[in-house]
Amino acid sequence: MYGKKNQKLVRVVALLVALSMLLMTGIYIFSLTGWFGAELEQGGFVVRAATVGLTDSDRFRELEDFVDDLRFHYKDELPSDVLFQGLYKGLFDSLGDAWSVYYPSRETADKLIDSILGDYSGVGITMTMSDERVVITVVTPGGPADRAGIKSGDVIVRIDERSAAGLTLDEVALLVRGKEGTRVSLAVERGGTTKTYSMVREIIHAASVYPSVIEDDIGYIRITSFDSDTDKEFAQARLTLLNQGIRGLIIDLRDNGGGLMASALSIADQLVPFEGTLAHYERQGDIIETVSSSVNRTKQLPTAVLVNEYTASASECLAGALQDNGVARIIGRTTYGKGVAQMISQSPDGGAYKLSIYYFLTPHKRRIDGVGIAPDDVVHESGALSAEEVTAILRILAPMNEPVRYYAGQMGLNVYGAQQRLSYLGYEAPLTGIMDGDTVASIRKFQADEKLSPYGGLDYTTMAALSAAFEYYVLGEDVDLQLAAAIDWLK
Repeated sequence: MYGKKNQKLVRVVALLVALSMLLMTGIYIFSLTGWFGAELEQGGFVVRAATVGLTDSDRFRELEDFVDDLRFHYKDELPSDVLFQGLYKGLFDSLGDAWSVYYPSRETADKLIDSILGDYSGVGITMTMSDERVVITVVTPGGPADRAGIKSGDVIVRIDERSAAGLTLDEVALLVRGKEGTRVSLAVERGGTTKTYSMVREIIHAASVYPSVIEDDIGYIRITSFDSDTDKEFAQARLTLLNQGIRGLIIDLRDNGGGLMASALSIADQLVPFEGTLAHYERQGDIIETVSSSVNRTKQLPTAVLVNEYTASASECLAGALQDNGVARIIGRTTYGKGVAQMISQSPDGGAYKLSIYYFLTPHKRRIDGVGIAPDDVVHESGALSAEEVTAILRILAPMNEPVRYYAGQMGLNVYGAQQRLSYLGYEAPLTGIMDGDTVASIRKFQADEKLSPYGGLDYTTMAALSAAFEYYVLGEDVDLQLAAAIDWLK
């Protein structure tokens, strides 16, 4: 008796294996007429080979039939909204584009739109993604986050009881925002330690332009985002500074994650005094639109633009437009490299979606996406870290005191120490201890930035320069080196 049962089990397992092999080779089950057992053993199913050469219309009809089969045969009832939300989500997941997102609820998309246009209910922070972590780049002065003690550079690790690990930037933003008067807790990492802050959400009136006059009659305008009124705020701020007699202008785009492209290009138009190109839009390999400047007759001044690794999207488009037209000097660090623009629209199921619809290129048709805008003058930021942060870094820092030079493919402690220092300074350097391609490329870039021979080898001169740059980053004075460089250039 035991033997017969065992034989039947083997036949069922063999059938399951055979079915899985059929599925993997492009053949699928069309219908089942019975349970695993005698009926299956008698051929109680029909197998149909996957057809080839179908038109899109044929495929959509087959998809409709497939959905009907799925609903009929599935063990539980399948509501239509669950099925179709899964279909929509699968379509967007198949794009492999982190910036194209499907929102099952229109409410979530509305929150996103509100934050882009200006006012929203939240805690007053701007965020970006860096190495798959959500980093706070701007804290709105006087907002709940500012009052609680959250700082730029903090990394969000938890929102209430939800871990931020694996979440997209939009998902984190939607969890942070919410109804006015409700409470939210953010756990953030700073200098190797994690602390939780509890705040009450409120309406954030998101001013995005902050003008002032700094030393030597130099105007300074910080732009934190590009909202629907940012270009108008900039025009008024610039006019006010001109009336105060400034002789040079600094535009600070550091930590600006972007926003409305039209607003950024409107500011570019205010600063380019001649007819020329501001940007190109590219889709599927073709230039579909070119944005040109008008003839701007307002007074032009020597202009410097500050950027860093968190300058992204529309901010990069503005920096690229000014750089290619030769009307501003770009100072700081290579920018983030988000050179795609999105549209937000309603999906057929009543939800919404955000879709990347084109790449934007600089006037000279340089692609920004994945590359960023390289500054005319590379200037590293001073870390000016706290004593606790310095201690935490030095505790894990490998020395670079081996009397050995390293080249591509070699491994050693000096290499690991160099990778650590390069990473802190913002260069791409995986901590492997091996002179791999990324490490050699980063050493070459560091050498070029330091006016050394950019050949990619880790020699004694390069290690000394790297140690000095890292030491200044960690222990340097609390001085804005990039701003100081811009002031020196304008003098």
